[in-house]
Amino acid sequence: MIVYDPFETVPLSNFTPEVIVATGDIPSDMAESYIRQAVIDFAHRSQVVRRKLWVDLQACVGDYLIEPPKCEQIVSIQRICGGDGCLSFTPIADEPCCAYLPCCGGGVVWFVPPYTINIDPTPVNDVCRALFVDASVAPSRDACEVDRIYYDRFHEAIINGALYRLFLIKGTAWYDPNVALAYKGLYDTSVAAGGVERLMGFQRGRIKLHGARIV
Repeated sequence: MIVYDPFETVPLSNFTPEVIVATGDIPSDMAESYIRQAVIDFAHRSQVVRRKLWVDLQACVGDYLIEPPKCEQIVSIQRICGGDGCLSFTPIADEPCCAYLPCCGGGVVWFVPPYTINIDPTPVNDVCRALFVDASVAPSRDACEVDRIYYDRFHEAIINGALYRLFLIKGTAWYDPNVALAYKGLYDTSVAAGGVERLMGFQRGRIKLHGARIV
């Protein structure tokens, strides 16, 4: 069984007023579609939203499908943690890595793309929340709501991401490639800033840097 910590969402319609004002009388469903595209792209490129997916181990079961919350997709798996340590993964990692498994005192766990974990030897007991997977996620293609962080922290970026795509649609009343280019520049800057915030753990203010000791 896969469980995850609760999180708050907002509907895509929360973003539409600015898009409708900027483009004119655009249909609301069309505005929401392009907002969804912007959020998905932002999530893939910045990876600012991560989920801790808890895994319940079952006796004699070695394969576990890591499923994201409803209306979300997994972008990449960052870590798998269990017992006293964590393993870091890349999206294409497929070699076994040693990990401490609380069910049997040790073992091997591997990540099999796209989202399966294999454990050997198989657990000998059922263990609730024995492991957790740290995964970056994005909204799915049919999502009607998105994580609130996009609205609270990256609202302007999402609007800019939707508008630059809309202003590139030829044959529309609002088509303007020059305006699209301006919005794209603002959007790309926000994506880069979002990635930096994620790497810094969303800290603000002064950060003390420590140099590496050379021996």
